[in-house]
Amino acid sequence: MKRLIPFSFLLLSLGACSPPTEMYNYISEDNESWSFDWESKGCMGTCAIYRARMDGNILRFRGMRNTQFQGDTLIANQKAFNDSLAMQLQQLKFMGLDSLYQVDESADGPQYVYRFQYRGKDGNFDKKVRSIQNEPKELVELRRWLNKQLQKKGLL
Repeated sequence: MKRLIPFSFLLLSLGACSPPTEMYNYISEDNESWSFDWESKGCMGTCAIYRARMDGNILRFRGMRNTQFQGDTLIANQKAFNDSLAMQLQQLKFMGLDSLYQVDESADGPQYVYRFQYRGKDGNFDKKVRSIQNEPKELVELRRWLNKQLQKKGLL
């Protein structure tokens, strides 16, 4: 019995220190879901103009200008992308970001909009972040990661 007590404390402390593997429990119940939208817009130059949405394991993409794929498409079976995106959002602490990053006098630069929506047992959350300039480094890294994922799929 005396040997079990230290062993149980060891197991308990290891479990408490291990990082979560997913940010959100996607559809742990029938009425629970989350989605993430992102878009590039407002650019007068050669940057890509598009909208993308990860909803469950389905990626929806609309290429509008300067993208490899133009038009609407759905790509199913994106569980790995879904899980990786959840981890990126967790590391970024997306829900704690400011809602707007910009410089007042800049209107011609590219704009990026990110939106996270959750509906489930913990309530409903809706967070929208818009950036024109002065984004935190972590948000720029998220955009680069998202663009790289879209490039791998032949969309950007």
